[in-house]
Amino acid sequence: MSIDQSLTIVWVCDHESNHELNILRSQGWNILALSTSARSTRQIVASNQPILDHLGLQPDFLEHLYGDWIQQGAGNPAADAAPRHYSEIDAVIVSDPRYLGRILTRYAGRVFYRAYDPPGQLSQTFWKLNYFRAIQERGDFWVLPCDEAALVGEHDWLKQRMRVVPLGSDQDLPLARVMTQMNRDRTPPPQPVLLPAKRHEPAALDKLKRLYVLFHFPGPIVRLNEQGQYLSSEGIPRVVRKFVEAVLAKTSYQVVITCRAGQLEACYGFFKAQDYPGRMQFLLLDPEDTELRYQSKVRKAWVQIRRQYTTTWRWLWPWIEQRSQWTAQVVHRRKNIKVGWLRFWQWVWLKRLAIHFTALPFLALGLVGLKAGTAVMKRLKVHPKIIKKYSNIVNRRYDHLVVYNELEYLETVNQDEQTAFVLVPHYYLFPESMLIKHRKAVYLPDYMPHFFRGQKFAGSLDRWHDRIGYTIVQQMNWIFTASYFSQSYLPTTVLEVEPEKMTVLPIPLLMQKIETVDAVIGRQVRDVMNSSQYLFYPTQDRPNKQLSFLLKLFKDLRRDLPDLKLVLTANIHIHPGTRQVYTDLQLQDAVILLEDVSDAELQGLYQQAAALAFTSTMEGNFPPQIFEALTLNTPVVATRIPLITEALGDASDRLLLCDPLDLPSFREKLLYALRYPQQVRDRQRVAYHRILDQYNDEKFADSVADFLANLP
Repeated sequence: MSIDQSLTIVWVCDHESNHELNILRSQGWNILALSTSARSTRQIVASNQPILDHLGLQPDFLEHLYGDWIQQGAGNPAADAAPRHYSEIDAVIVSDPRYLGRILTRYAGRVFYRAYDPPGQLSQTFWKLNYFRAIQERGDFWVLPCDEAALVGEHDWLKQRMRVVPLGSDQDLPLARVMTQMNRDRTPPPQPVLLPAKRHEPAALDKLKRLYVLFHFPGPIVRLNEQGQYLSSEGIPRVVRKFVEAVLAKTSYQVVITCRAGQLEACYGFFKAQDYPGRMQFLLLDPEDTELRYQSKVRKAWVQIRRQYTTTWRWLWPWIEQRSQWTAQVVHRRKNIKVGWLRFWQWVWLKRLAIHFTALPFLALGLVGLKAGTAVMKRLKVHPKIIKKYSNIVNRRYDHLVVYNELEYLETVNQDEQTAFVLVPHYYLFPESMLIKHRKAVYLPDYMPHFFRGQKFAGSLDRWHDRIGYTIVQQMNWIFTASYFSQSYLPTTVLEVEPEKMTVLPIPLLMQKIETVDAVIGRQVRDVMNSSQYLFYPTQDRPNKQLSFLLKLFKDLRRDLPDLKLVLTANIHIHPGTRQVYTDLQLQDAVILLEDVSDAELQGLYQQAAALAFTSTMEGNFPPQIFEALTLNTPVVATRIPLITEALGDASDRLLLCDPLDLPSFREKLLYALRYPQQVRDRQRVAYHRILDQYNDEKFADSVADFLANLP
C-alpha cells in the first residue's frame, strides 16, 4: 500500500510532544498541530510556520481554527451551528477528548480520534461529555485505539466505530497506512438515530410506517454495568427487544423507541440500533439533560433548586397519599370504577405537574390546600389544552432547563401521520398512553394478583395499578399475551379483558446466548461461579415465586450439605414475609443476592449452577427460567404446574417435577440432582427439544409478522 504523504492533516492534541505526531512530521507528512495547552495563537503559528509556508497557507488560517475549535471551551458540541468544510484540510486527528465534540459539530470532514485511554473508559468518557448525538450523526468518524484490550468493556454504540491501530516503530508506523486507506474509503453518513422532540413537517424517512414503543422510565429499566453489558432484572424489556427484532426482520416498519436522556446509551446497545440504520430511532423525553452541563452557572443553580423541590415532593407524596383515602373510596367498588375514574385522574395529573414542571405547583399546593388543588386539576383534566399551553410557555422561556412535560412526547406521537400503532409494554406504568390517539397494543403476559387475592404484589400501590390497568386495557385495540392459559382467564380478572382483542405470541428464549462469557463477567459473579456448589433461581420476589418456601427448603438441605449456597437475583427485602423468613433462618452467609446480572453473567451462573430450584406455583407462560436452564444444560427441579405439563406433554416426565410447596418431594429430587447431575441432564434433552419446537425465534417472528400483515 502506498503512503499518501500529500494529505493535509490537523492534529488537535494536548501538547506537541506526541510521539506519533513527531514521527509523521519527520517522514514528511503535512500535519498542523493545534496544541490545546498552548498559551496563545502566536505560539501555535510559530511552531507550525514551516508547514504553513510549504502549504501556502496564511497564519490567520490556524488562528481561525484555534478560535473556532479550542477557545470556545472544552466539551461544547456547539449543536446550534452548522459544520463547515475546509478545502485546505483532508482530515483531522484528535487526541484530546475534551474538544472532540465541538470539532465534530464544527468540521464537516473526516475525523479520527487517536485513543490512548485506558481500556473500557472511552465510551463512558464520551457519554459524559455529551458526544453521543454528534458521533451517531457522523459517518466519517473513527476511533483508533492502540491495543485490542481497548475494545473490552466498551459499549456497542462506540465499538462499531473502533479500528485497532498498533503504535508500531519509528520506521513502521501503522497509523500512516491506516489513515491513508480509510481516507480513501469513504462511508456514507448514517440515518439520524434521534427523532426530534416535535414534528411539524414530515421528513424524508416518513415514508415508512412507524411503530412507537413506550420504553422510558418508569417503564422497563435497562442499565449498563462496568463491562458494557446490559442489565435488566425483568423479562419485559427482553420481550420488547424480541418484538422489535421481529418487526425489523419481517416487515418494512420503522421503530421509534421512547427513552430519557439517561437511558439513551443503554437502550441504544440493548436494542442493537447500530444494526438497523434508518430503521430504528429514539425519541427523547428530556433532551435538556444532555445539554445541561454547558449552561451558565445561574441556570445550573436554578435547575438544582428545582430538582431539590422535586425530590422533596417525591418524599412527601406517600404521606399525602395516606391521608387521601377519600379519593380511593370513590373508585373502590367495581361498579363505580368508571364514574370515579375522573377523580382518580385528578390525582394522576396533580402528581405529574409537581414532578415534571418546576417547584411552583408544589408551592401552590402548599398554599391553596390539597382539596383546592384537586378542584383545579379537575378543570385541567376537562381542558387538556390548558396544560399543553402552560407547558409550551414554560419551555420557551427556560429553553432546555425545564424537564419536558409528559404530554410533549404524546404530541409528537399524535401528530405523526405515519404511525401504524403504539406498543405499550406494561399495563399500568404508562397511564398517559390513554391520551394517544393512534391505535394501541398492550403487552399483558399475565395477571398474578387474580390467583393470590389478599397478597400484595406492589404494596399499597396495588389498588392504583388495578384502576390504571382496567382503563388502559379497555382503551387498547389489541392485547398481546404469552399463553393460551392467560388468554383463558384474563377476561375473568378485574381488568375485564375482551377476548376478541387478545393475540397469543409464543415467547421464545429471551436470553442472548454468548459464546465467550469470561471476559465480560464481573468480579462478584465470577467469585460466585468459582465458589462452592450452589442452587440458582433468577427471579423477582413475587407471591407466586414462593421464595419463602425456597428459603425453608434450602435451610433443610443444608443439614446434609452445609457448604451448599443459594444464589438469587431478587431483592428479598421488598416483601415483609420473605424478609422475615430470611432473617429468622439466619441465611445471610449462605444466600448470595445478585440483583442485576447481564445476559453473559446469567449464562455463566446457569452453567456453573448445581441445579435450578424452580418453586413458583403459577406462571403466565412457559417459565423462562426452565427454558434457559434446559438450553444451558442445567439440571432442573421444578413445580408441577399446568403450563409445564401442557407444553411438554409426555416429555414432562423427563423433568424432576414436584407438587406445589411439597418440601419432602423437593428435597428428595434436589438431592438426586446434586448427586447424579449427568443423568438428570441426559433425561432433560427430550424436554428441551420438545419446548424448542414450540417456542423459537422463527415462530415468534412469524406471529408478529402475521399480526402486522393483518392490520386493518
